[in-house]
Amino acid sequence: MRASSVLRQFAVPKFIALALTAAVLMMAGCAVEVVSPDNTYTLTTTAFPAGGGTVSHNPNAASYDAGTRVTVTAEPAEGYEFDYWTVTGGTIADVGDEITQVTVNADITMTAHFREVVITGPDTRWYTSDTTASTYTLFTADELAGLAQLVNAGNSFTGRTIVLGDDVDLSWYGQENPGFNGGRGWIPIGRWGLFTREQLPFRGDFDGGGNIISGLYINSTDTYIGLFGNAGGGTIKNLGLVDVEVIGSTYTGGLGGAIGGAVENCYVTGTVRGGNDVGGLVGSSGGTTAVVRNSYSEARVSGGDQVGGLVGNLNSGGTVTNSYATGAVSGNGTNIGGLVGAVGLATVANSYAIGAVSGNTNVGGLVGNGSLATSAVVNSAALNPDIESVVSGAGRIASRLHNSATANGNAAFAGMTRDQSAHEWENNVRLNGDNITAEEISDDDGTLGNRFRASNGWTVEPGKLPGLRGEAIDLPAHLR
Repeated sequence: MRASSVLRQFAVPKFIALALTAAVLMMAGCAVEVVSPDNTYTLTTTAFPAGGGTVSHNPNAASYDAGTRVTVTAEPAEGYEFDYWTVTGGTIADVGDEITQVTVNADITMTAHFREVVITGPDTRWYTSDTTASTYTLFTADELAGLAQLVNAGNSFTGRTIVLGDDVDLSWYGQENPGFNGGRGWIPIGRWGLFTREQLPFRGDFDGGGNIISGLYINSTDTYIGLFGNAGGGTIKNLGLVDVEVIGSTYTGGLGGAIGGAVENCYVTGTVRGGNDVGGLVGSSGGTTAVVRNSYSEARVSGGDQVGGLVGNLNSGGTVTNSYATGAVSGNGTNIGGLVGAVGLATVANSYAIGAVSGNTNVGGLVGNGSLATSAVVNSAALNPDIESVVSGAGRIASRLHNSATANGNAAFAGMTRDQSAHEWENNVRLNGDNITAEEISDDDGTLGNRFRASNGWTVEPGKLPGLRGEAIDLPAHLR
């Protein structure tokens, strides 16, 4: 007989019962077959449909000891997205999480269900199903295109919030689908007809939730070009745009062509090219509520007049603070700056630029032109390798500043060249800032002379440039 069938009626631990049973049977002269409890189990994972994706688990083993915690990951195949899990033999916290954990205390089977992604064009059902909601969460490129369609039809979303619930790839609305919009790519959210004077801006709040938008492509001769064409009154925040390719006319930027509200914790990488008022992040930012803070651009930027690495034209009470630009900037006109092209009735503070800058006239490492009395450029740094002015007017901080404009606490790279040649800059601290050498920068505590501090939201590290989003910036070659 099997020892495990003896003493079952006694409430004693199983291993004690087995030992007692064996002892009793041996005393009775019986043959004993002791079977040890099996404490290992299997975890079987599958995908449905089979071509919809793959499933992996870590640790990966043929069997697991009881109590082992296993991380299981569903990875959608191209053209599919994860939907949900079904589980037998165990439980997980959320069947909607594509990365989850399960504790193995029995044989478990998990199936990852995937659904095919069907692109149908702009989707407005998230709004039309409930037109009175105060907050809407969007998850797909189609839903984001639906937002553009609604705003451009006259719904400003004033007083409402749009939240981006996931990373979004806009490639179908760009180069992957030349049949969309006549091959011109993404249709910006919000517009303003320069000649018809038809103003249809987005006036709500947009919270990117820390997510990333990729695949933004625009090749247009229109004005007000960017992810947002025309936005004002609200806040756009917590959003990254990577590898953009944006081409437009007047008022062109990676995030927005013209934004009259706040931009916070946003960044752009890629290429931005336009006419006048062109910036890596925002083409034109103006108004008493217009502020760009804790944001940056790594985009290469080119245009005509008022071209900046971060903002092309900052005006009418606007502010740029705690921000930076790293990309090269060029303009075939006037007012070209590494950070901001033109500053009028506006303020630049605690910000820096490190890209080469070139233009015809009024070319500055930080600001191209600050010719109005109430302009201000303070506690900032121009760390560019070179300034090139084809015709006239160049300065490390700014090429021009009004005599009554505020300019103090600024620093500039001592080794900055002009027109690719060594240059002895005029001893004008307002236009050219205080010298700071490459050695001083590399030996610095990362605050650039206490201008950029952790208490102001910067991430600082000795021997690096101050950064945002929790990471300091490696020194470019010309500063090492």
